[in-house]
Amino acid sequence: MRLFAYRVPPLDNAVYVIADSRGDAVVIDPSFGEQEVLRTIRANGLRVLEILNSHGHFDHTYADAAIKAATKAPLAIHHLDAYRLSENASAGSAFFPMRQPRVEAERTIDEGDETRLADLRLVVLHTPGHTEGSVCFHVPEENAVFSGDTLFNSGLGRTDLPGGDPHAMVASLHRLLTLPDATVVYPGHGPRTTIGAERSWVEPLSAEGLIA
Repeated sequence: MRLFAYRVPPLDNAVYVIADSRGDAVVIDPSFGEQEVLRTIRANGLRVLEILNSHGHFDHTYADAAIKAATKAPLAIHHLDAYRLSENASAGSAFFPMRQPRVEAERTIDEGDETRLADLRLVVLHTPGHTEGSVCFHVPEENAVFSGDTLFNSGLGRTDLPGGDPHAMVASLHRLLTLPDATVVYPGHGPRTTIGAERSWVEPLSAEGLIA
């Protein structure tokens, strides 16, 4: 797996480009700063087969339209979060004074769906909690998981926004603990971590603790 990772302001979003040995690639969560991502794609001669959104929040989808236009790649998002794409375009975000360029997903994804590259699989894990349609992308061949806003380095995504659910979040986090401790976690914000490094605080976590 060839991995290109970007940390972009103003919310320290993580954007990922994953490529296989043939140069086929996917882009996960195009945020701001799409020109740097496109430069990498062109400089390495990558063929983007799909754009994947871990969920539909504005800061993870803002550059969907730009990446689609430049690469002609289809966009995929969980069916429960697909409505957020049009919502972002019509209403914008409470955090930023601009609207997302209008975009539609060609594919809606759900638990167990896969995106295949030559020697890699990105398997969808439906992990609601931050939003109802939040997902992680598990790459079993590389012992890696791209966790969106479900699991961070020493933290978790908010559950107090529309569509959030602390009970679902705890269940999703506990589900991620079924992955091997050596699994590398590439989150939607901040630095990478491992399942083992996060186990000690996730195991005792309860929904009541999040609500309190």
